[in-house]
Amino acid sequence: MVEEYNFGTVTLWPRCDNKCVFCGMHDEKGRLAYPEGVTKKMEVQLLKDTIDLIKKGVKNIDISGSEPLKYDKLPEYIKWIRPKFELIHLLDPGVRFKDFEFAKRVISAGVDKVIIPIYGSNAKYHDACVGRKGAFNELYQGLKNLKKLQEEYDFDLILTTMIMQQNKENISDLYKFTIDEFDIALDKISIPFYLTGQTPINYSEFVVNFEELRRIILKLNETANKVKRFTCLHYIPPCLFTKDELKNMKYLTFFNVQYFYIFPERRWYKISDGQSREYRRQVYSKYCSNCELKKKRICSGIVMHYFEDNSNFKYNAIDKETYEAIKDKLEFRIINKEVSQ
Repeated sequence: MVEEYNFGTVTLWPRCDNKCVFCGMHDEKGRLAYPEGVTKKMEVQLLKDTIDLIKKGVKNIDISGSEPLKYDKLPEYIKWIRPKFELIHLLDPGVRFKDFEFAKRVISAGVDKVIIPIYGSNAKYHDACVGRKGAFNELYQGLKNLKKLQEEYDFDLILTTMIMQQNKENISDLYKFTIDEFDIALDKISIPFYLTGQTPINYSEFVVNFEELRRIILKLNETANKVKRFTCLHYIPPCLFTKDELKNMKYLTFFNVQYFYIFPERRWYKISDGQSREYRRQVYSKYCSNCELKKKRICSGIVMHYFEDNSNFKYNAIDKETYEAIKDKLEFRIINKEVSQ
């Protein structure tokens, strides 16, 4: 299945309270380069950037950055943009939703979708990934508040995760946890990215190789076949698995994407746009020439740095028979097609 979706992005970059192991801001030097909260300069630029997207005719908007909920006037901002966009999505670590009244102000302003990462089913795993004690308990309270607000307001609550060294043994339990606690299956399970040529110093401390990734996903699949709730493997190549393993994945789907940003006209964003293309760059292996997914143009290959770091891995090209058996579980999405050329 091929889908297209277009959106513009605005960002706010206060110093995030979390120190995620995979994030370029996780070390103290990187963190101190950002102010504690949203400055007046950030606020003015946010308004300018939003106006620029409106002039471009962008219909959907993502509010992102490090921790945009640190902007105290975010509810007022959302109310202002509500008539101007069809969909408003908010991406944030989610801890500030622990304050029910603030959460209500944000949600009642008119958000369509709230997207929050969760990295563990308990504090041991989640806090290890985000580098801050107490983070899981705060997020848990925030998610409880959002579930309560769904009784009154119409918005989607999306939970995502990434597989890392710090939580790899907890992924199956996390999948079950979000369903048991919040009746929400993880929307996507992904792997960390980084810019080619800019490997983080602590790379080996959080990235999982493909052999381990296979083992983790197969364990997850055992749980998924019991719980029977769908979740999506994001940028995790289906060719990591054998034909029989893929056919046995009844509730795991695969998501591959060509992803480009529509940013406001500003120099910083032009740099970021180029980096985002490199950040998500994918390449084909020698095994891809015989793969139905490449032939049908519904796969862009393997994320560049994972391809390089798993040079001895033997991929299983998807043949016609396997493709027919799993095609309903494959999604290839083009984000912002008009800027993808």
